[in-house]
Amino acid sequence: STQEISLAPYTVIQADPLGKISKDVIEATAGQVLNGSVSGSNMVNLGYDGQSMLLTIKLSNTSHQEHWVIDMGSRSQGRLGYIQTAKAYMLHVPASGPATMADVPMLSDKGLFSIHVPQYAQGYVVMNIIPSAGKPAILPLKIYSQEAYVKHSQSDFTPYGILSFIIIACAIFFIAMAMMRSDLSILIYA
Repeated sequence: STQEISLAPYTVIQADPLGKISKDVIEATAGQVLNGSVSGSNMVNLGYDGQSMLLTIKLSNTSHQEHWVIDMGSRSQGRLGYIQTAKAYMLHVPASGPATMADVPMLSDKGLFSIHVPQYAQGYVVMNIIPSAGKPAILPLKIYSQEAYVKHSQSDFTPYGILSFIIIACAIFFIAMAMMRSDLSILIYA
């Protein structure tokens, strides 16, 4: 079974500029108000005007994994812009009876959400995101099994991390050289 899936191509994106599509409205209509268009791209484009955006992703769990992490991505993965607020919900629409929505906890301020999808179950993740205005907001939205996310986060040696290490190493080198030579003029290179 797959442990990491890009959600962006399957994400339905809908603008909600007046913020009228609340959790209660979605639940009362069993999700019928969620009628945006499918991204179809490897990235979710939220625009640049700071409008409230609803992202809807249908999930069908055919694996043995039940605990998943939705990741809005990092800068090294292609994420652009800033997010003012992000909330996520699990929407369950049974064949009979009322629909239910449950809050999905955010794991960190980096845009990680922990969801539980039982084996062979289906449901929808609905995300309400308000990006900061003035810059394009683009998300490389992915879902990982919990185990796969732990491995991914531990092996995430980004180019930014390597560059930061090189810059810090150079600064330490020049400071050490200045101290050894008792020549403080070399510190301008650090």
